Parts: sequence; structure tokens; C-alpha cells
Amino acid sequence: MPRASDVTSREAVLAAIAEFDEIGREAFLARYGFGSSREYVVVENGQEYDSKALLGAAYGHQFQGAEPLRSQDFSGGDETRRSLERLGFEVMSISDGDGDPGELVAPRIRDGIQQIFDDYRLARSGQFGSAAEVWGTFDRLNEAFDTSPPVTSRPTVSARWSAGRGNWARIPWISFLDARETRTTQRGVYPVLLFREDLSGAYLTWPGWHGRPLGVGCIRGSPPVPRAASRGLPARLDGRSQNERELGTEL
Repeated sequence: MPRASDVTSREAVLAAIAEFDEIGREAFLARYGFGSSREYVVVENGQEYDSKALLGAAYGHQFQGAEPLRSQDFSGGDETRRSLERLGFEVMSISDGDGDPGELVAPRIRDGIQQIFDDYRLARSGQFGSAAEVWGTFDRLNEAFDTSPPVTSRPTVSARWSAGRGNWARIPWISFLDARETRTTQRGVYPVLLFREDLSGAYLTWPGWHGRPLGVGCIRGSPPVPRAASRGLPARLDGRSQNERELGTEL
């Protein structure tokens, strides 16, 4: 599976920057199916460029004939920053940097999950693709997870979402892959947040753990911050079995 670290050509990124300049920001983002950067931008010749979209387009420039990377193929957080900095580009944070990181990102995770609960049912009846509003919601939620302290404190971990290929999935999900274990959802053990088909809640599970999913349930409703109760998790995964946990800050 292609990934951000496959982009090893500075010239390919410069070609993407030239394309960005030629057609303009909005057209560039629309062409490659990316939303606006929320965490990092590339600064080149005094101009700012959306880092994740730039890297996705650069993949297509480097590997002629290959499809550019899609938004859900890789993380727009530290994974993108590291890839671009390795090629000598200046990457700047666009966050205000004030306050505790966990307190800043928790509302984004909470709101993103709630937005999917509210909007995904209607999206399933519409056309599949990045033009759908819920696509941007998944992108932003994925970005929020990637910039949350539990993920940023583990450099080998990144979030990856999917709502189907070609058609909307009945059950969308967000996985958390540790490169030491796996880089693909096709194998290995990794936690994944599964949204229920009826959108009444979501479950954090561990596919591949002794051949069966184990995890926490997340129900929607009041209070607005989703709550989760661990159910029989192995001690090494959750030492507080049966205690309630707040998904937005504890995942």
C-alpha cells in the first residue's frame, strides 16, 4: 500500500507546488480531493501551501502513471510533517499553540464523532466521494486523532479512516496503525473505531486479538461527549476494566 514516506523526491514536491501556483489553491484541493490543512503548512518562497494535499499530489508527480495519494491513505499530522521536513522543506504549525494539547483536541474529536453520527446516514444515500460534506468530517476527525497526545506521543502510530471504496460503507471506521506491527489494515493487530450501522454508537475494538474483536462501546446522546465503558479488555490494554472512560480524551 502506498504511503507518505514513499515520496522521496524534492523535485516532485516542487512540481506539486508549481501546479498549486498555476491553478490556485481551491482548484488544487478540489483536483486531489483534500480539505484545507488544519495543522501544518509548507512555507516556500514566502507562500504557504496545504501540506497534506501537497504531499498527496507529489506522489503522483514522482511515480508517473500512479494515482496520487488520497486523503485517507495517510495522516496529515506528524507523518506528513516528517516526510516533508526530510526533503528539506519548512513546515509550520498553524495552531495557536496555547493551552494543553489534550484539552484543545478533545472537543474536535467529540464534535467530529457526533457529526458523523448526525450526517452519515444521509451521506450513504448520496454520491460517494470527496465532494460529500461528511468526507471532510472524516478528514478532520482523522486529523484530530493524529494530533491528540496519545498518538503524537507514539511516533510510529497514525490514524487512518475509511468509509468505503467506490460506494459508502455500511460501517465506516478509523483505525490506529502502529508501524512496528502493521502498515495496512489487511493484517496485524490494531485498534479500530467502528461506527454502528444504525449510527447509534461506535465501538473501539481490537481485531485480530485471539481472533475476535474486543473493545469499548460508545453510545451517543446526553451528555454530548461520548462515553465508553471497557468490556473485558486484556489487562495490558486497559488496567481499569469496567470503568467509564471519556473517548475524546482517553483513546
